[in-house]
Amino acid sequence: MQSDVSEQWREQYSSFFEGLTLSAVEEINWPVHRLTLTAHLRQSAELDALEEGLLRLVDAGIDSPDDLSTLLGCSSAYVETMGRYLQTGVTPYVSVADGKWTPTSATKTSIAARERIILVSEERDLLRDGLFGFWLTHGDTRFRVTEAPNSERSPSRWLGTLVNPEIATEDLQDTCQRALDTFGPDVEIHSYDEPQSLGLAWVLVRLLYFQSEDRKTGRVLLVNPESENQPLDDLSYQFEQMLRNRSVPLYFPDDALGTASAFWDSLKQPMVGYSVRENLALVENDLKETRQELDVLMVGRGKSEQSALAEKLFRENLALEQRISSGEALIAVDDAVTALLNWLNCRLPSPTNVKTQSGLLNYLRDGKALAKDQHERLQHIVLTLEQNIDKAANDAERKQTADRLGALLALMANELGLGHTEEGEATKDTERIKRYEEAIAERDAVHQQLLDRIAEMPTSELIESKEHPPLLARALKEADKSLIVISPWIKMRVLRPLLPAIDGLLARGCEIWIGYGMPKSRHHQDTSDPDAIASLRERERAGLLHLVQLTTHEKVLILDDRLFVSSSFNWLSYTGGDGRRETGTVLRGRVSHMRDRFLKDMKNIASTPDRGSGLG
Repeated sequence: MQSDVSEQWREQYSSFFEGLTLSAVEEINWPVHRLTLTAHLRQSAELDALEEGLLRLVDAGIDSPDDLSTLLGCSSAYVETMGRYLQTGVTPYVSVADGKWTPTSATKTSIAARERIILVSEERDLLRDGLFGFWLTHGDTRFRVTEAPNSERSPSRWLGTLVNPEIATEDLQDTCQRALDTFGPDVEIHSYDEPQSLGLAWVLVRLLYFQSEDRKTGRVLLVNPESENQPLDDLSYQFEQMLRNRSVPLYFPDDALGTASAFWDSLKQPMVGYSVRENLALVENDLKETRQELDVLMVGRGKSEQSALAEKLFRENLALEQRISSGEALIAVDDAVTALLNWLNCRLPSPTNVKTQSGLLNYLRDGKALAKDQHERLQHIVLTLEQNIDKAANDAERKQTADRLGALLALMANELGLGHTEEGEATKDTERIKRYEEAIAERDAVHQQLLDRIAEMPTSELIESKEHPPLLARALKEADKSLIVISPWIKMRVLRPLLPAIDGLLARGCEIWIGYGMPKSRHHQDTSDPDAIASLRERERAGLLHLVQLTTHEKVLILDDRLFVSSSFNWLSYTGGDGRRETGTVLRGRVSHMRDRFLKDMKNIASTPDRGSGLG
């Protein structure tokens, strides 16, 4: 490993791990399973002069390829070539059957817009980590990829077994969707090909090694140099666990950090509690991202449902227009226009709440859902409806107008892609939502387990002299099953105010153990108050309070199995009011092992003749 870490690196990562300093940086090649996904995107392409001329001639009734080539001034072969791509693809603009060329429903639209819809293929690189199976990128993050790393330039090498490259069907579907999402909301995806495996490849990552000052504690971090050294959190955590077990199939070329011994030993000594809390942070981040993805999916499903309803209303109203034989058919056309505009609105990243047709038209134009000529044609339909829908005279003309506008709407709907939605999409969304909800439930369970583990970890703090009496009072109030108080001396002036709380605990069935008694010496002539001892002995008869002479200088307070205090403060003989400095250490969390140790000692002493009673 490189031991010469630049100041820039040290400064950038100076506080990444508290108490640790960046000691080394190593570039390594990380194994990945590489797949590529090809998506076919709908895009507008401008008609060139010959394409436009060909469409205009076909629309005018010229149906012979020889006549078309003569009028266009180009070869028959070129006309045949244009014919092949104009009659295939997303939308057919001409129809060729039995040697005759005829227009389609999209011919006029294409001529008016001077463009046609084409499919453009784009690829996304999907990289799946080879050691643990994490997805490193769905095409949204760059990595430096190589198919065969040069061992001379990258001396570290992998020796272990990699994860199975096969991917479960449902995981592959989610992966494809995440890759498609990287194209953004403004790109319309027509279809995509199933991802193709490109086999095993390697990506360059940097391994950062951190050490404590005494070199006894170590941490590692993996970063992506192609993405401004962005940390790879999930990968780093799993890799570090593997390193701790010395099961990593990685060879370090030198011993600058003592990789044969000190390197591994330092990784065996993580900071107390840090691994659980770090794992909690990863789970919380994963939960946040999964919920965000589910929210996006739910919004998308809501928009899909609204879109499907709008499409249904559009078709129903066009069919109704055909059945109505009077000028009232204009009302059905008007409702079809509203449905078409609502369908377009659902496809925008940020749909509007505007209800009027003119307002929707302008919003759709500004949102790029409608091209300029499409906006003009729909606006013309809306204006024609406004002029004729309430007209009382000439019912036959109104019906003809309705038929004409209905036909135009049908052409525009086809041009705009209405009806091109893939069947079964709603079912797929429901299945994906179910998988997300199941994943969130599993992560919630893991999250709670980690929270429970952290809750059991003792946390420590220092308390001053004046903080001791309130802490004792709170313990006397909150104790449930047991309370242990060890104080070398017991004075009545301190004990008396506490007796009501002690009686309350005994009444609730809480067991109280009180240890006292200093070793007799010329340095400690002071003794506990006899009346204080007598008061406690009287309460001892009930069987829940135990007064034990310990011959001790300890000052300890233990509340059930959740609080432990070791201090210089005499709990039952000092009130802390004279400004004398006394300090204690408080541990909060699961301290049952400490409680059990003190209880065992006190019970043993209490069962020994002449040690369980007496005056200090």
